[in-house]
Amino acid sequence: MSGYLSQNEENLYAAILSLRTEEECRAFFSDLLTRKEIAEFSSRLEVARLLQKKVNYNDIVAATGASTATISRVSKALAGEEGGYRTALARTFRETERDPSEQEIAIFASLDDEQRRALLHLGALLARGQNIPAVEEAKR
Repeated sequence: MSGYLSQNEENLYAAILSLRTEEECRAFFSDLLTRKEIAEFSSRLEVARLLQKKVNYNDIVAATGASTATISRVSKALAGEEGGYRTALARTFRETERDPSEQEIAIFASLDDEQRRALLHLGALLARGQNIPAVEEAKR
């Protein structure tokens, strides 16, 4: 594939691959991108994760704020030949996610649409590492 890349693109990928820690990645992307761009990229990854889990578009919109056009583009890429989302999702979430228990499925099924959207939204926020005081208090 490198035959298709400009030297600048090759340098960018090499720079990303040179980073060794999450702290280095945060610093590099904070220098390279605006906060809005970082939020957009992280939202697309969350959209891909939710699509892979077979969450419907309306619930993804509610959880992430992404447009249906963005969700559609991510869905197409997720199903595409490149496999970038699939690789990243498999490596990022394989150790932290598990299939829901029968009890968790029954509880989710008993919720109304508004409660489901709220729960998905909370899950998305927690997946991004956002600290939610009510959740922290419930953990105690």
